[in-house]
Amino acid sequence: MRYLTIVFLIIFGFSSLQAQTPRINQLKKELATSSSDSIKVRVLIDLINQYIGHNPDSLPHFAKQLDENPKKGENSVAQENVNVAYAMYYYDKADFDSSLIFINQNIALAREKGNDAAISSNLTNASIILLGQSKYEEAIGYLLQALEVQEGNENIQPHILANTYSVLSNVYHNLKNYEQAQDYQFKALNIYKADNRTIELIRAYTNLGSNYIERNKVDSAIYYFDVGLKLSRQNNEERSLAQLSRMIGDLYIKQENYDSALFHYENSVEYFSRNRSNNEVSGSMVGLGTAYYEKGRYQDAYNMHKQAKDLFAEKGDEMETSRCLWLMSRDLNKLGRHADAYELLVESKSLGDSLYVKNGVEAIAEMQTKYETEKKDKELAIQTAELTEKESELQQQQTLRNFAAIGALSLGIVAFLIYRIKTKSNKAISAKNDQLGKSLSEREALLKEIHHRVKNNLQVIAGLLYLQSDKTDDVSVKKLLEEGQGRVRSMALIHQKLYENEDLKHIPFEEYLSELVGEIKKTFGASAERVDLHIEAKDIQFDVDTAVPLGLIINELSTNAFKYAYTDKMGGSLFSVKLEKKEGQYEMTVSDNGSGIPEDVLSATKSSSLGLRLTRMLSDQLEGEYQFDNAEGARFKLKFAV
Repeated sequence: MRYLTIVFLIIFGFSSLQAQTPRINQLKKELATSSSDSIKVRVLIDLINQYIGHNPDSLPHFAKQLDENPKKGENSVAQENVNVAYAMYYYDKADFDSSLIFINQNIALAREKGNDAAISSNLTNASIILLGQSKYEEAIGYLLQALEVQEGNENIQPHILANTYSVLSNVYHNLKNYEQAQDYQFKALNIYKADNRTIELIRAYTNLGSNYIERNKVDSAIYYFDVGLKLSRQNNEERSLAQLSRMIGDLYIKQENYDSALFHYENSVEYFSRNRSNNEVSGSMVGLGTAYYEKGRYQDAYNMHKQAKDLFAEKGDEMETSRCLWLMSRDLNKLGRHADAYELLVESKSLGDSLYVKNGVEAIAEMQTKYETEKKDKELAIQTAELTEKESELQQQQTLRNFAAIGALSLGIVAFLIYRIKTKSNKAISAKNDQLGKSLSEREALLKEIHHRVKNNLQVIAGLLYLQSDKTDDVSVKKLLEEGQGRVRSMALIHQKLYENEDLKHIPFEEYLSELVGEIKKTFGASAERVDLHIEAKDIQFDVDTAVPLGLIINELSTNAFKYAYTDKMGGSLFSVKLEKKEGQYEMTVSDNGSGIPEDVLSATKSSSLGLRLTRMLSDQLEGEYQFDNAEGARFKLKFAV
C-alpha cells in the first residue's frame, strides 16, 4: 500500500508532496485575515496541495470551505481540487469506492475541458485505487484508456506516461504475468533515464529486481538492486539505500552468502536508524540478527533480535514479536543458556497461540455464519423458484380458460412470461451458487491454515522436547525425549501434507512415507547411509484418522531397524515398506534384511520395548490383524479395513 500511495501522489502532480509547516502557517493566517472570497479560493487550493501526502485527515475541512465558497466557480481548477482532497482522504482511510467516485468526477470534468493531461493522470489514479481493492482487470482497463490519451501526445509530459507504464507493470506483477510486467517497467525506466528523474528511476530498478526474484533469477535481481543502490548513494537518497540494502541482504541470505548479507543488513539498519524510520528498521534488524547467527556471532544475533522484538511489540505486531522471541530462544540455546531459551520459546508459543486462537475463532465464526446464511438463501431461492413456477402454471391455465379465443397470441404471451420468470429464477439460483462456492473456497483456505498451524505447533513441541533433552545428562531420559521428537514430527508431517495437497481430507501416502522414512534415515547419519529404501504405496490415500496411527507405526519400526537391524551387516542393507489394497482391505508389510528381532522381544507378554508395544496398540486402534516374524530379517504384517 505504501508504494501505491507514493505513485498516487506523484501522478496527481501538485506542487508539494510534503507539507512545509511555515508555508502552511502562512497560508492559514492569510485565510483567516482575508476578506476576499477570490483570494480565499486561491489560498484553499494552495492549502489542499500542501496537505496532500502529509495530513489527509485535514483535507475534508479545507475541501468543504472551498466547495462552499461563492467564488469557487470562477477558478477553473477549484472543483478538481475539491474532488482530489476527498479522493485522497478516502484513499487514506481505505474507503476505495468513495475515493473512486471523486476521481471519476474529475475524469468527467477533464473530458469536458478537453484537458488530456488531466484525463490521463486521473485515469491512472483511478487504476491505483482499484489496485488497492485487488481489482486488477478493471485497473488495466483504466490504464489502457490512459495510454490511448498519452502515447504520441505532445501535451503529456514524458514522466506522466512513464508513471502509467510503471503502474501497469505493477498490475501485471500482481497478476503474476512477470514478462509483461518487465516489458512495461523497461519502458518506464527508459523514459525516466531520458527525463533525468532520479527517484522514479531508483523505483524502476527496484521493481525490476523484484520481478526477477519472482522468476528465480537471483543474479539478475541483485544486478538491478545494485544499480539502484549506486544511484541512491550518488544522490544521497538514504531511504532508498536502506530499503535496497535490506532487499539485497535477503537475497544473499537465500544464497547462504552470509558475509555479503551482513554487510548490506548493517548498512540498512544504519540508514534506517539515521532517519529514525522505526517502522522499517525492525525488519532489517531481524535480517541482521539472522546473518550474525549464521556467522556464529550468537550474542550479537540475540541483541539484534531483541531490539527488533521491542520495536514490533511497541507497534503491537504480535506475529512478528512471537517470531523474534523464537529467534532469541534459538540464539540463547547456542549460547548455552538453555533455561532462558526454554522460557522465551514458551513465551513465543503462548503469544502465537493466543493470536491464532483470536484470529482463528473469529474467522471460523464469521465463515460459519456466512455459510449458514448462504445455505438458507439458496434453499429460499430454490423454494421461491418452485413457487414461481407453480404460480406461472396456474396463470397459464387461467389465461387459457379466459382467452382461448385469442389463441396463438395468448399462448405466445404466456410462454414469454414463463421464460422471463424462469430466467430470473435461474439467475438468482446461479448467483447464490456462486456465493456458496466462494464461501466453500474460503472454508478450504481456512482449513489449510489450521493444518499449517497444527504442523507449526507440533514442530514447536518437538523443539521443546529437543531443548529438554539437551538439558538432561540422563541417557535413558534423553533417549525417551528423542523418540518422542520423532513421533511428534511424524504427526506434523501429516498435517503438512494435508495443507500442501489440493484434497484437504486425504494424504498421498507414498509421498508421505518416502519423506518420513527418508528423514528418519538422515537422523542416523553415516551409519544409515548404506541402507537402501524401498517404498511402495501407489495410488493410496488416507484421511488423518488412519494416517496418524500408520505414520506412528512406520516411525517406530523404521527407527528400530536403523538402530539395531544392520549393526552386524557389512553391505546390501534394505528397508522396505509395501502397502497395497487386496480384496476390499489394505495390507501393509514392513521389513528389513537385518539380524531380526529376538524371540523374547517379539513375545507380547515378555516384551519391554515401548516401540513394539506402541505398534501393537496402534494396530489394535486400526482394528487390524498383525503379526511379527523373522523371515530373512524382521518383518511386520498388518491387514486392516478403512
